[in-house]
Amino acid sequence: MAGNVIEPVIDEHPPAGYVAGRSETQDFVDPYSRNLYPSADSALLGAGDPAHASIYDFNGIPRRGNADAGAYHWTGEKNPGWMVAPGFKKTKPSPTSVIAD
Repeated sequence: MAGNVIEPVIDEHPPAGYVAGRSETQDFVDPYSRNLYPSADSALLGAGDPAHASIYDFNGIPRRGNADAGAYHWTGEKNPGWMVAPGFKKTKPSPTSVIAD
């Protein structure tokens, strides 16, 4: 559960280790249009666990500072990457995007 945001929180969840979300319309920019980028006051901001956070977010942006929960690292009020839609992410791996061990 560490580093996750859960909504709704139910009695079966452990009492700690996560952050309670508010609602999809409050925590994401526009979930009904598939824009799941965190809103400016989202419960996801800073709710991640740095021990479990990926180095790069869904857009390939390095995660810096607080660990945000979810696929995106918040960098401002607009999603700086792709809108989720059929065929939205047509990229080819490049040597500079490979993460070395």
